[in-house]
Amino acid sequence: LSRRAPAARPQQCRGRPRPSARRRGAMAFRNAHPFKAERQHSHYIKPLTGDGRAVARFGRQAQTVLAPSGFDLENAPAEKPNAQLAIDWVHGYNGRAVGSLHWISDVDIVFPVGCIGVVQRLEPPAQRYFRGHSATILCISYCAANGLCVSGQRCTKGADPFVCIWSPRDCGLRTVLLLHSSRILGVGFSPGGDRVFTYGGNEREGFSMAVWTDFDTGLDPSRDYDGVLPLVLREPVGVNTAGKVPAFAMAVSGSSGRGPRDPVYIVTYDAGLGMQPGVILDFWTCVASRASRFDIVKQNGVFSGSVEDRPRRILCCTWSEQSTKCLVCGDNGCLYLFEGGQAHARLNVCGGPLGFAHVSPDGEMFLGGFTNRTLYFGNMVNFKQCADEAGHLEPGVQERRDGGRRGRAERPRSASMGVGGLRSRQRPSRTATSKCPDEEAQCMDPCLEAVKLEDAGAALVCATSELKPQTVAVRTLTDGRKVALIGTEDCHLLLVDVSAHRFHKTLTLAHEGETWALCFYPSKALPLFATGSALGTVRFWDLGRCSPVEGRVLKYGRGKGVSALDFSKAGDSFAIGHADGSIRILAFPELRPVFEDVPSKMRAAITEIKFNMAGTLLAVASRDANIYLFRVFATDGVGMGSGCVVERGHTLKGMSCSVLHIMFLSRGDFLMAGTADSQIGIFDIHSGERSGQHTLREQGWESPWTSTCGWPVLGMWSSHKGLSMNDIDTCCSLDQWGQDEHSRRHSRGPLLACGRDDGVICLFQFPALAEDQQYWSYH
Repeated sequence: LSRRAPAARPQQCRGRPRPSARRRGAMAFRNAHPFKAERQHSHYIKPLTGDGRAVARFGRQAQTVLAPSGFDLENAPAEKPNAQLAIDWVHGYNGRAVGSLHWISDVDIVFPVGCIGVVQRLEPPAQRYFRGHSATILCISYCAANGLCVSGQRCTKGADPFVCIWSPRDCGLRTVLLLHSSRILGVGFSPGGDRVFTYGGNEREGFSMAVWTDFDTGLDPSRDYDGVLPLVLREPVGVNTAGKVPAFAMAVSGSSGRGPRDPVYIVTYDAGLGMQPGVILDFWTCVASRASRFDIVKQNGVFSGSVEDRPRRILCCTWSEQSTKCLVCGDNGCLYLFEGGQAHARLNVCGGPLGFAHVSPDGEMFLGGFTNRTLYFGNMVNFKQCADEAGHLEPGVQERRDGGRRGRAERPRSASMGVGGLRSRQRPSRTATSKCPDEEAQCMDPCLEAVKLEDAGAALVCATSELKPQTVAVRTLTDGRKVALIGTEDCHLLLVDVSAHRFHKTLTLAHEGETWALCFYPSKALPLFATGSALGTVRFWDLGRCSPVEGRVLKYGRGKGVSALDFSKAGDSFAIGHADGSIRILAFPELRPVFEDVPSKMRAAITEIKFNMAGTLLAVASRDANIYLFRVFATDGVGMGSGCVVERGHTLKGMSCSVLHIMFLSRGDFLMAGTADSQIGIFDIHSGERSGQHTLREQGWESPWTSTCGWPVLGMWSSHKGLSMNDIDTCCSLDQWGQDEHSRRHSRGPLLACGRDDGVICLFQFPALAEDQQYWSYH
């Protein structure tokens, strides 16, 4: 066969090829549905006619909305509101930030709450805030030599974490340190305040210890830092790797290293937060090597004695006045004295885990049990005498993280206990030692005095909380008294008089789990609000005193997370919705149960619960796409104080997805529901039938507006293009605002606040209807 040249294409086929079948289908869909075919960052609000009807996008779903007459969607104002939010008070404490509690003066303390560094004055109560972090603060430290704080955070999406050096006087940022990835687990100053130590990293790339100098110490009081950009450092003067097993806390010796070239001693430990088996205890020494450089030498801690006498977890480490001696608290209730990386003495304090230890310059010891809620008082001299009478511990075997052994003698291994870093087969818990409460509270050594918190004046707090102490900060006041701040793992901050062995008061507290629900008391005569947590607890907070209401805690168990709360408009009833699908109504303020039911056959979680204006109807939204109505009748015709009768009403059906938000009409005849797929439903509460939006166009809704779907929040979604319905969790409107009655009367329009899933609060004008709606954001 002869080779022939390919035939030329016809003239009409040359040029742009014909689109494929899939492409032709996409083009036809775009022509038929122009709004749904728009790209992610295109217009979110498309007015259809001049009567207020528009196609809007809530999250990634498009819906048709109908605004009341008089609202021009095309020319809606888009500027920012002429008001801003300011933090009035911060409740809570990062309970898992071990060692992040410090005294600044006799009346000022510093501690982390979320991504905020709180500087609180005890008397009179006042707070100021450092807000330079973008994620949760994991560690914070204070140096009295230079008057600065250093704090580290976890990473945010798409960015590495950083360390902030800031002044607690004006909460101004001085220096930013950039080196570690994923999370910063430990920070600290040298005693002289001229060096900063940071510890962080991740399991994939490993962890490292770094030392920094040349940061802005802020020792020049005449310098004005207003409007000055902070110093950014990226190169430390010394760094050493720490392996791929993390330590979750760090402590720097407070007596050595006051000179610029003196050695500094550091200890890192697991603080009971590690997931891997085995003890994590490393000692570091920072020494000067050459001009402007430092070497960091690491040494693994060695426990001596038999395998049974060694802890599984290290809960706390603190340095004594002698800089080379470190006190180590184990989960077996023992206090160890380390020197040179070797345990030289052991003191049996209690039968349960030992939460914290502190040694004052005069040698007085202050200890706390982790689970038995007992405080122990003693003296370092007695501790040494008891250790001498018991005999020094024999040298043990130093274990590597990989299970390798180095030392003189071989010790038997235990399959259930990590020995000196040896990985065990079983995963130990933070409270590994299991004993009865009486045995845990008993003082195991005669040189210590044991005082239970219940007997020291904290019976009310102990009755409502577990109180697991794990951080302590002790200060000697000008009058000679010693006071201590005790931070617990369940997010309590306690003030204790160490000299008198008495509990003083609870400074702040928070839910141990996530806070899922919040509601305010309807009357201004009682400034109160309630919160519910994922662990099934309900707490009440006093807005006037900026403090929690002690003793008023409802506990329903970890399996009954509180997902919805609401007060009736009269304030005489309190409704609670749980994540297991159950609801309950309590008489307020007696908190007496009057009704309990499980409306959903699937036991789907309750997403919102709300009373109508008259308090005679309770609407319950569930994740099974239904809304359940309950009618409430008072037996005496006055209120629920003496009793009530609750009857099941209509079940509102027809929604295609989980119902997230519900709102009543101002007259109480209709109810609006918003779902997870941005569907809007209107229901007649008398007949249970679904109605259209046009029938309610000119009618108002109960204030405030709390639904993330609807015509008043179009601009909230158009300003957050690309977010889904789950990314904006809640919103609330405010009709009048101001500090006094005159400013509230002359306030320039209502406001709308929304909370995003990344912890950001946004403030809009209300209603927000513009395509390019502007807003203020607060992290």
